[in-house]
Amino acid sequence: MRQSKAIILLARHGETLWNEMRLIQGRTDVALSDAGREQARALLTALAPIPLASIYCSPLMRARETAEILGMPHKMTPMIDEGFVEVNFGEWEGKTHSELRNKFPDRYEKWLIDPGQVYVPGAERLSDVQSRVMHSFQRIIEENDGKVLAVVGHGGVNRTLLLSLLQANLASFWRLRQDIACLNLIELSDGMPKINLVNSTAHFKTDYWQLLKEAADRAHISLEKQC
Repeated sequence: MRQSKAIILLARHGETLWNEMRLIQGRTDVALSDAGREQARALLTALAPIPLASIYCSPLMRARETAEILGMPHKMTPMIDEGFVEVNFGEWEGKTHSELRNKFPDRYEKWLIDPGQVYVPGAERLSDVQSRVMHSFQRIIEENDGKVLAVVGHGGVNRTLLLSLLQANLASFWRLRQDIACLNLIELSDGMPKINLVNSTAHFKTDYWQLLKEAADRAHISLEKQC
């Protein structure tokens, strides 16, 4: 990576009805729900004092609208970048994880372990996603050398970018959480990317007990007092 200096605020878009129904969206162009707009406005409140030089976003509606909301206090129109469009999940788009687990048990389990090694009809290879995301990332930091910028992407794209900056294997794709309307902070100096913040949702959820309960629910861990 060239010797550019920049601070990048990498966000995920707000919630859509498909997120609420736990459907895989991918390239399907779904708009924000009312809840998603509220989440974007909470992120706006947190980022409003920050002197952003530019805002970039995926061309999909959910990312574009989130970026437009973030740009309001700065009177800034987001710049659409095709490189940040979500991963194309092919024929698995529009389906729930439960449905995939039931219909394709072996392939689905392999997909959770190393999605880059699983063939899904019509889907995009993660190595290709990595190439396009890093190409766009390199270009925008060169365009904003010495500045602060925001990027509004998607769960899949953000994971790929963060793993690339960490020089981590794409097999770790599902090990990196990217919650709805989360924020990541990337610092670039001396050609070295430093990840200062990952998957923060403190701008609209400051109750750490609630965060812990949600994590425990996902992991099926009881939070009852243990001896």
